[in-house]
Formats: sequence, C-alpha cells, structure tokens
Amino acid sequence: MLADGRTVRAQTVVSNADMKRTFLELLEPATLPRSFRTQIADAPAANSAFSVHLGIDFVPNLSPATHISSPMHVGIAMMSKLDPSAAPEGQATLMLISLLPYDEARLWFPETGGRIGGNGGGRMNMKSASPRWEIGWSQRPKQ
Repeated sequence: MLADGRTVRAQTVVSNADMKRTFLELLEPATLPRSFRTQIADAPAANSAFSVHLGIDFVPNLSPATHISSPMHVGIAMMSKLDPSAAPEGQATLMLISLLPYDEARLWFPETGGRIGGNGGGRMNMKSASPRWEIGWSQRPKQ
C-alpha cells in the first residue's frame, strides 16, 4: 500500500531491503506464516557490501574486473573499459567493493544503534569504526 492509500498489485516484487526489513517491516504480519516470520527474526544478520564509485581522470592498466586479496580483499570493477561511453576519453569509472561483516558495518551508524536510516539517518564514522578502511592513496601514475 502506498502512502496515499492506493494499493499496487504485482505477480513479483523485488526488494532491495535486507530480508528482516522486507519480511518483518514491509509486509503485513498476516501475509506470512508465523513460523516463517520467526525464522526470519532469528536469522543472523548478513554481511554488508561497502562500495565506492569513482570517476578518475586517467585509465588505469587494469582488467575490467580485478580482485586484490591482500590486505583488504577488494574487488575493482572498471565498467568504462567494457563500455567506453561510460566515461570521457582518457578517463575511467571505477567501483571498489568489499564485503563487510555486519558487526563491523553497524558501527558506522552508532546514533541509530547500527541501523541505517531512522531518526537522524546515519553519519558514517569510518575511521573510528573500521581502521582497515583508512586507505592511503599514492599519486596517480605518470602518463
């Protein structure tokens, strides 16, 4: 049901929310069996994905998908290498992504008890919560 009271029906609904928010908050309790709701409520929290999207003014010598396993296990995706229209000539788009355990990710939003959103939103406090993300960047390579 929408905020204005209208109902929109569909055969399939895709949710980008986590499973607890989807099944326990977004759906009416009567729409799901109690045993299923209990199973969802008791399930441990899953990992989060931490991602950074960048536009850079050079094209690194990387494959479109690269994984760095040490020290932080970071995936690097350079979609502009596959689709040149994604960035101007001589520039590139990069996405850095890493999985982050729930207990570490929730520390980024201390004023909401680890919950993203809610009253006051979530101000990320990466340095105090996650020292492994203090990344020092070197100067860009000479062209």
